[in-house]
Amino acid sequence: IVTKRDYAIPWIQELKMKGFGVYYLSNFSYKIHMDCMDALGFLPYTDGGILSYSVGTIKPGAEIYRLLLSQYNLRAEECVFLDDTFSNVETAKRLGFHGICFKTKKLAEEEMLKLGVG
Repeated sequence: IVTKRDYAIPWIQELKMKGFGVYYLSNFSYKIHMDCMDALGFLPYTDGGILSYSVGTIKPGAEIYRLLLSQYNLRAEECVFLDDTFSNVETAKRLGFHGICFKTKKLAEEEMLKLGVG
């Protein structure tokens, strides 16, 4: 379900060193969360986030995005949302986020630079 990416932690650390907050928003059941702990080793390096099973709603439903914004006092227009599922990115955009459909880290970084994140 989740593939461990060696670049995840260094990328999070790089963004945070540049002053950006890094949050996660993921559709997960409790079982998948427990089964994928190794691949989720990056979570403690973030500033927080939401795993869907803990709030009872999932992407692309708008409520989970609103919960993230509210819980961490974020403003959608100041956030860049990356996701590998187009419908999830589209919901984020409708809510005011900048959205990037993730294909590769290199392409995501190029898109983020266009938004002034990098």
